[in-house]
Amino acid sequence: MTCLARLWLRVHVTRTIYEGDVDAVKSKRSERKLPVDPILMARMEKLGTGEWVLRSKTGGPLHPGNALKRHVRPAAEKRISLGGWHHFRQGANSKPT
Repeated sequence: MTCLARLWLRVHVTRTIYEGDVDAVKSKRSERKLPVDPILMARMEKLGTGEWVLRSKTGGPLHPGNALKRHVRPAAEKRISLGGWHHFRQGANSKPT
């Protein structure tokens, strides 16, 4: 039996955005290296590279209201369970299995 390990890429989170204001994370402990599946990373890179992982068409940070409207709600309509905005955000911080 062969066991294949999935290699995860990482996104290093060092800043926060709230109501349009960009700032450093609250503390050094708040910095995160989030695991990203290589297939997802490849799809994101096809959209272009830039300063922000989730970005608008102009390259700036994606507004949370627009993310909800364009991405979260359509996923919910397709019956992809996200469990709410807070759960969605916290789930991204979970370690891969």
